[in-house]
Amino acid sequence: MDWGYKVPEWLPGIEPDVRVLEVVPIYDSEADQLENLEETFRTEICKQAIPKGNMSNPLREPVRLLTEATKRIWYFVEKWCRENAPRACEDFKQGASTEEIISLEERIGMSLPEEFAAYLMVPNGEMWFGSYRYLGTERIEQNWSIMNQIVEGGAFDNLQVEDVSKGIIKNTWWDSHWIPFAEDSGGNMICIDLVPDVNGTVGQVIYWEKHEGPLPTNCQSFFAWFKYLQEDLGRYYIVDEEGLIDTK
Repeated sequence: MDWGYKVPEWLPGIEPDVRVLEVVPIYDSEADQLENLEETFRTEICKQAIPKGNMSNPLREPVRLLTEATKRIWYFVEKWCRENAPRACEDFKQGASTEEIISLEERIGMSLPEEFAAYLMVPNGEMWFGSYRYLGTERIEQNWSIMNQIVEGGAFDNLQVEDVSKGIIKNTWWDSHWIPFAEDSGGNMICIDLVPDVNGTVGQVIYWEKHEGPLPTNCQSFFAWFKYLQEDLGRYYIVDEEGLIDTK
């Protein structure tokens, strides 16, 4: 586990800073999972997924690190919302069932990223953060289908996308391998991109704007997006006078 660079208290003023690493035992299956995750979040995912004090327990069962870490982030988000913005929690829905996840995957013809499926199985969308409403399985499929119908109808045929992503997102107005998971009142969306361009990452999060097309974010996965949302509670996301979650 990588705890980053720190200045040791017993060696003040030392340069360069000392990088603090911790060696912990994990299962081969867990190591394989970490190998496919963003290096930036590997330590955080282990911290979130494996209870404190249980890391070195030889009797613990292996876990799906990304699934458990995503669920724990949601538990934090939900707790914060109920304590600070209870009115915003009125629309929270029960998590999607395994059958609903499978049904969504069959309808859109794609497998959901593991952490996104895990997220849907706790709140299943339908909550507002700032100007964006996070969607449940039904609305995800509806928005995805509508966008594909618009493409088939030729609405985007004469539109050109300004390539601002530098090879991160495919230079097209819409792709059927983009999964919309949030939308604002103007029809702009946030999507998971499963077919990135040469410099992109499978599963990266992108914006889709009605008048600009696809735009990049700094998140290479839904987990990264969700983790940043957690960290922004109380900072970027605040509670307005009506008790709803708004942005500064």
